Formats: sequence, C-alpha cells, structure tokens
Amino acid sequence: MSFHSLLNKRTRVYLANKLPARKSLQHGKIRLHANENGIGSPTLKWYNRFTNADDLMQLKSAITTIKKTSLQNIYISAGRFSIFDALVRSFCEPGEDNIIFCTPAPNETIEITKFNGIDFQIIPLTSNQQLDMIHLENVVNEKT
Repeated sequence: MSFHSLLNKRTRVYLANKLPARKSLQHGKIRLHANENGIGSPTLKWYNRFTNADDLMQLKSAITTIKKTSLQNIYISAGRFSIFDALVRSFCEPGEDNIIFCTPAPNETIEITKFNGIDFQIIPLTSNQQLDMIHLENVVNEKT
C-alpha cells in the first residue's frame, strides 16, 4: 500500500491542485500573505522570519544523512500541534474516522480534532495512572 493511497480524499485533491501552483512561485518573492516582512531585515545582514524552501531542503538533506532515509520520509513542522493537525487533515475523514485520547490529553489536540470534524473519545487512566487496556479494546474499531 502506498503512502498516497492512505491520504484522505481532501488531501489528495489539495496535493493535486495546490502544490504545483506553489512550486511555480518565483524564487525570492516576498509573500505578505505568509506574514513575511516586506520592508526588509533590521540589520545589514538579511534575516528571514520564516525559512525559505532552500533552507528547509538543506535541513531535510542533513536529516536524511543522519537517519539514513530518503527526503520523502521527512516532514518538518513548526511544532507538535501543527504536526498533529497535518496528520488529522491528511489521514482522517470527517464523520467517518475517530481518535482515542488517553488522559491527560492536551486541549489543543482535542480542539484540532473537533475543528476537523473527527469523532473522538477520551479514555481516563486507571487509578494507578496506567492505560485502561480493557476500556481501550472496547472502543477501538476499524475507523480508529
């Protein structure tokens, strides 16, 4: 099974339509819609608030060397919640799939799940602060 076949329908359409348009942007253009500074750097050396594609490619290449993997297997994000959001948007179908959270679950992950229309359940830990495996086995299904 390929990675692409695991993606949900929304993500496959997005990748087919949006990514080619983004790649066509001319190198060096300032994109104000991405909160980039249109005035320039506050010092004589140019600093970017956000990394550009070349910087990300250099970072990804370094990671591939260290981890002995290919570029297609590397995803870089601004933080754990944006990675969780990307995973939910990419692999979960609203109204079909569900997620199980074990407490304590960060509120941000629950809000991301709600925002994307994914059903979820929160399973509390046992009195010994362990996973309640019996409860988990009872709520897991083919759409979890």
